[in-house]
Amino acid sequence: MKSLRWATGALLASLRAMPPDAAAATVILGLVLGTCPVYGASTGLCLAAAFLLRRNAAALQLVNQAVTPVQALMLLPFLRVGESLLGRPALVGAAAGRVAAYSARMVAGWVCLMVPAGLALYILSTGLLRRRPCASRMPSSIAGIS
Repeated sequence: MKSLRWATGALLASLRAMPPDAAAATVILGLVLGTCPVYGASTGLCLAAAFLLRRNAAALQLVNQAVTPVQALMLLPFLRVGESLLGRPALVGAAAGRVAAYSARMVAGWVCLMVPAGLALYILSTGLLRRRPCASRMPSSIAGIS
C-alpha cells in the first residue's frame, strides 16, 4: 500500500511539473498504449513513445501499469471488433497459428477503438485544460500561494 501511494504521488508530481498539453498527452498515451492486447508489448510501446515523442518515460510507465486491469477487461471487446473487420479465424491448424490469428484480430480491434478514443480524449482534455486558468496568472490568494 505504501508503494502504491508513493507511485501515485510520484506520478502526480511529475504531471504537475509538465505543461497541461504535455501532461494530457502523457496520460492519454499511457492509457492507449497500456491497453495494447499483446501482453508485454505495452511496455515497449510506452518506452518507444517516450523516446520518440520526448515524454516522461516514468510517468508513461506508471500510467501503463495502472491500466493493466483495463487491458485484461478489453481483450474480448478488441477481439470482437477485430473479428468483425477480419472475420473469424479458422479453428484448424497449429495452436501457434491460431494464437497469432486471434492476436491479429485483437490488435486490429485495439487500433480501431483506442486510436480514435485517444485522439478524442486528447482534443477534449486540451480544450478543457486551456480554459482552466493557470495558477501563475491567478492572484496569489486564489492560487493558494502565500
